[in-house]
Amino acid sequence: MGTLATPRRPILGPWLGLCLAAALLSPARGGDATYRLAFSQARRRVVHVDAELHPSGREILMSPVGAQHRSGRWSRYVEGLVARDARGRPVRLRDEGNGRWRILGRVPDELHLAWRVRLDHDLEPWPMGWDSATYQQRDCTYLATDTLFLAPLDLDRARVSFELPRGWKVSSAWREVVGEPWEFEVAGFEALTHSSLLVGEHLEVRLELGDAEWVVAVGQGLADELGLIAEALDGLVLEATMLFGDLPAERFLLVANRAEYTGGAAHTNALSMVFGERPARDRALWSYVLAHELIHLWNGVAIRRVNHRSEWFAEGVTDYLAVLIHARAGLAADEQVLERLATSYRMYRGSMGERSLTDAGRDKLAHFDLIYGGGFWMGLLLDLELRAATRGRRSIEDLMRSLFEEYRDGSGGYDVGDLQRLANRTAGRSLTRFFQRHVQGEMAIPVEAYLARLGLEAQVRRRRGRGEQVTVRRREQVSEGQVALRRRILGLR
Repeated sequence: MGTLATPRRPILGPWLGLCLAAALLSPARGGDATYRLAFSQARRRVVHVDAELHPSGREILMSPVGAQHRSGRWSRYVEGLVARDARGRPVRLRDEGNGRWRILGRVPDELHLAWRVRLDHDLEPWPMGWDSATYQQRDCTYLATDTLFLAPLDLDRARVSFELPRGWKVSSAWREVVGEPWEFEVAGFEALTHSSLLVGEHLEVRLELGDAEWVVAVGQGLADELGLIAEALDGLVLEATMLFGDLPAERFLLVANRAEYTGGAAHTNALSMVFGERPARDRALWSYVLAHELIHLWNGVAIRRVNHRSEWFAEGVTDYLAVLIHARAGLAADEQVLERLATSYRMYRGSMGERSLTDAGRDKLAHFDLIYGGGFWMGLLLDLELRAATRGRRSIEDLMRSLFEEYRDGSGGYDVGDLQRLANRTAGRSLTRFFQRHVQGEMAIPVEAYLARLGLEAQVRRRRGRGEQVTVRRREQVSEGQVALRRRILGLR
């Protein structure tokens, strides 16, 4: 969820891994649940949900991540919540705010709930873009499941079924129940409450990419360009899998639709994309956004930061890795790679020295340029320093694989100390000074010195009343080693 997808809207990745989510998403597991979601052709902006739960404690809740800008968070869209036990007797619930309810009195072995969810997220401003929440198209409805489900935190598994109008379908990353139309099995609280769905009369194709199945679902407005999207996804998945060494899951969903802006979001095993222009007109932009969100399936979802102090790594370094796989997949020409470097440098120049990268994560939107721009250049710094320390034998790819191997099981998340430890181990020497100066401290990253290692240089022009114009170009005098290094990393001639 970088750079600006359009001048109006930043790309923002998932909010998984913030301290709240890290604290909530690692309980002892147990219990199961069933859900039935009923959709109506006549009332497309309302979903009726019935659930049977077996709570082991008093609390039921919605996703603890996302919708921070809304009073009540995801519960803002919930109406008519009714609770009963197995014999139909009322069960009292106390609304504790922000998508949490507490069972009062005796906790029943079997709890039946019914509620409605309003799907009007896209009718009001949504700072992160409503492609990370819910929106309507003429032929389909996109839903982030954060807004749909209530569950006990220790949920072990769930079965979700759909009641649909004739001709509708459901596209999901969840595993389908064989022989049961529109019924899915879901493994645990996070997969249930932080995934994505596309429901309606949309188009769907299934791709075998490596060892995983991808469900690609698009509205009718992208019917003619489904093949172009699938082709870009194919190349990016290959490069991302090579970068991390393995896949975080066996099945994924990509949803794409037309919108007024270009942007994306990542959820558990699912990506959401919207296109401000037809994909054939601006492949370099949207495929870069797709690359960024794809990296988040690893860095952001499968492996998580435990608090705001690593936001620069989850977002900015993700953006650096997106540039790498985007170029290696052949989706960016040399000049587009240089333009991406220039954009990241311009963002960083306007924010460097304001505060440390660790502190900037306290307010992601307020310090967007520092988190994304500074994190991007810290990614390049680490890549080049790891290569220099090991004479080219190791790189940031080895660091990301180590991070994935250590934290992929969901038992915990990484913090700045873990990143520093793994960087030192990958380099075979201490890189602590770089973390102290440029991550925990406010010392600016010497971007132009690192560009020079690649035989590149930045040109900065100050325009009266219009800020700075930054370009990155090839230096006239370069060594063969510099050319080889930038080709190896960025694919640049």
